[in-house]
Amino acid sequence: MYSDHLDKFIPEEFNLEKYEVAANMPLECWLVNLSMRFLGYISSKTPMESFDDSQKALIRNINTQNIQSGVITDQRINQLLNELIMHDQSESSSVVKEITYLELFLLADNLKSPELEKLYIETELSTFSVLNQDNAGKLNDFISTSDIYPEDELSFLQVDMNNSDNEIKSAFSGWLQQEREKRKSDKTTNRREHQMKNFNTVTFRKWHDARVIAYLDLITWNCLEGNKVTSKILGDILFPETSIRDTRDTTAMINDTIKPLANKLADRTVLKRMANVIADKNRQKIT
Repeated sequence: MYSDHLDKFIPEEFNLEKYEVAANMPLECWLVNLSMRFLGYISSKTPMESFDDSQKALIRNINTQNIQSGVITDQRINQLLNELIMHDQSESSSVVKEITYLELFLLADNLKSPELEKLYIETELSTFSVLNQDNAGKLNDFISTSDIYPEDELSFLQVDMNNSDNEIKSAFSGWLQQEREKRKSDKTTNRREHQMKNFNTVTFRKWHDARVIAYLDLITWNCLEGNKVTSKILGDILFPETSIRDTRDTTAMINDTIKPLANKLADRTVLKRMANVIADKNRQKIT
């Protein structure tokens, strides 16, 4: 199947057929399988000499199991999913949730600056000051976490529960529309980033066709072996079919599509988003 010069870069138990089941995997399976690759792929971006023997052994053991299994969709999914998502009533995993004291204090520590602290002390927090806040200067600015959490895209809102449900929903819808438009104008959203906002069967099929899970396993394994693997080699391994190689530049596919996609899917923020979506769905089933 493969040329001899590729043998060095292919794990003994690696087989693309083990990854084919990903074509029909739901979000729950994608979350578990990607989470199992997270540590190894992130570690591959760091020189291996930075890790001690026990850390290397852990990474290698997980990578070996991943290559042996390919992707898993059996009963192990539920067990691993329960470890990733908390099924309690605290709603600690949710797309929309209340902020905890810990999150509040961490946010405050990260956001405050000498300038803002000085201004806060100098500002009289009397009834008059609250009604006429012109003297508060930058303290009147809405909280932005883009500098400290650039990947998370979090927003913190104050909701007046004295209002009716319809009033709150209407106000939130208006805020959401304006915020989406603002974020679009602040940065150019390319097609790949836009697709990442939609977890559906069409998106999952594209991830499967890109063979992104197999890519993660190959990158991690070759890093552990000390191999310097090129995009050309990865393309030859991941897409050995003549029908693909005759019509597409697999090296370009690695550089332009698969590597950026792998970086996105092996990102803690995206994995957290998946977990939140699943937790909300499970919570709706319970209620």
